[in-house]
Amino acid sequence: MNSKILGLIVGLGVSASAIGTAMAEDGERGTLRWGTFIPPTFPLNPDQAIPAGTMAQLTLMYDSLVVEDLDGMLEPSLATSWTIDGSTITMQLREGVVFHDGTPFDAEAVKANLEHTQANALPPIAFRLNSIDSVEVIGSHEVRLNLKSPDPVLIYALARQPGMMISPQGLETANTTPLGTGPYVYNADAGIDGSLYHFDAFDGFYDLSQQGFDAVQINGVPEPVARAAALTNGDMDGVHITGADAAALTEQGFTVSENKSVVFALVPMDRDGTMAPELADPLVREALQYAVDREALVDVIEGGIGSVTNQLYSDPASPWHIDDLTNYTYDPDKASALLEEAGVSDLEVDLPVAFIFGKRTQALGGLLQNVGISANLVPVDLPHVATYLSGNFGMVYAPVEVLHPKDFLEQYMLPRGLFNPFGVEDPELMALFEEASAAAPEDADALWTELLKQFTEANNIIFVANFSGPVVTGPNLEGVNLRMHMPATPTWRSMRFAD
Repeated sequence: MNSKILGLIVGLGVSASAIGTAMAEDGERGTLRWGTFIPPTFPLNPDQAIPAGTMAQLTLMYDSLVVEDLDGMLEPSLATSWTIDGSTITMQLREGVVFHDGTPFDAEAVKANLEHTQANALPPIAFRLNSIDSVEVIGSHEVRLNLKSPDPVLIYALARQPGMMISPQGLETANTTPLGTGPYVYNADAGIDGSLYHFDAFDGFYDLSQQGFDAVQINGVPEPVARAAALTNGDMDGVHITGADAAALTEQGFTVSENKSVVFALVPMDRDGTMAPELADPLVREALQYAVDREALVDVIEGGIGSVTNQLYSDPASPWHIDDLTNYTYDPDKASALLEEAGVSDLEVDLPVAFIFGKRTQALGGLLQNVGISANLVPVDLPHVATYLSGNFGMVYAPVEVLHPKDFLEQYMLPRGLFNPFGVEDPELMALFEEASAAAPEDADALWTELLKQFTEANNIIFVANFSGPVVTGPNLEGVNLRMHMPATPTWRSMRFAD
């Protein structure tokens, strides 16, 4: 089976000229040179940053109100503490913090940011602040979020793009002149637009122990093989690279850092059969479960970096882990039999494929072909999210961003959800959603878990594996970890050059 998958992969060319050459002079702490794929749109403004894979550069420049630790638990950041009381969240804010332009960070800045994001951010980002009815300044460093109704997702959302704070003086110009409070400040003059982005240490940063370099350079190196070469040749100190290529570098003494926190799934969005009537049949969607060789996708495409999963929260310690969920194993004969039972012999679907997911989607398409489903791979340009969710595709293979079960179900199950472009609605699941949303916190987790189980057991989504977008570094770096739920985003603040 592995050889069959490998035969589906299209080789990628390598261009040495893709490696950025502009370098900053090293100071006492040196310049970190980082290699990654830079998409055509490289957002410097968190309000315009989709998907989560664009977070690497943002976390250099911005602090969020709260952060997630390496296990996904919430910790203080610009908000030093918070109290959730029904439909209000009251936050105490860090004092002595300034933005890159010298503007003080305070409660008025939080109010300005949240209101601006609600009104101006891209829909998936603004959507996560929908529950905020008003932002109330209680004191110079105390703010209260008054909600339309209790929202367990919001506090997690404030650890991502919606919670990243921009100088109130720079809200309208953040696309080109980003002004955060983070440890590094963007220096456009020292970079090359589209291929090299330069960030200098911010002298006014409030915690210099989280600032390990004089500068950080993010170099655009499109091809994974070229990124690996740049690392082995000493042109880069660290790179983001796909699983199989990353695994090969371990044999040369390099270190792979990963955090299996990004779930990839095959999503049959056309569950009512608007474009492909066959997808409305539960037997066809069950056949998809058996058609996917999860083990091979991890072992071959990812070089063993990752883990298979049948659900959104695979960690048994999660409050939303499902203990008794059906665990589908690869069985192409069973998949073919289910399709035959459903009377389907010529199912053909268009499957969009963005460059960054090329190998994964090509391999998945080959697996579907093996059971008689013709998957026409349709290349789409970056940024790809709007195209994936345009309603022109009945099925997509994409990462699922994990915040809270409510957030997932709002996006994938509700008729208005981003990953439900056909407006599919299940009255029974909707009723359970309303019950969970209204439940007391001590009762809600069990209801969310039950709803996740029912939605998944109906084969409305085919979970495949946990991937992380690993990073690879040499022995000259220490303190390297990968941010939870943020693929290819290292923990810049703990990183240092080794003595």
